[in-house]
Amino acid sequence: MSGPAETVSREFWQIIADVKNDRSALAEILEKQSSEELRHFYTEFLWLSAQLQDEPFIEVAAAHADTDEDEADMLSEDAMEDIANWVVSQGKDFYSEVLHEPELIAKYYEDIHATDVGGVAAQVYWARFEEPLVLDTDLCDEYDGMI
Repeated sequence: MSGPAETVSREFWQIIADVKNDRSALAEILEKQSSEELRHFYTEFLWLSAQLQDEPFIEVAAAHADTDEDEADMLSEDAMEDIANWVVSQGKDFYSEVLHEPELIAKYYEDIHATDVGGVAAQVYWARFEEPLVLDTDLCDEYDGMI
């Protein structure tokens, strides 16, 4: 079995590498994709992000969050999603490193609130097709079965 970074398509990681965390550059690429290609990209992005939104990642992120001691073991779902999206946006190598060494989240915690490319596919899809972009749950199930 392979890990999540190897499970998604090479095309996905190439797009992430090409845009270098630039939302406008990603939007430009995605505007040229078909409805199905957009849905595939969106699903891969969110699936990868979801792999980082549970233990041990949430524990590491919560330990470095700006919360008082009573909330130190809690982190909102939105905050964890932002962190995971940022990790995916950094590319395959960084994603793989964090996957195997969750403590890296702590090292880069200050950078995490910088721009990520999460949400761009949904925005482009809405602008082009005037309907919400939905996950390809069959693809998620397939990927889940591969790791």
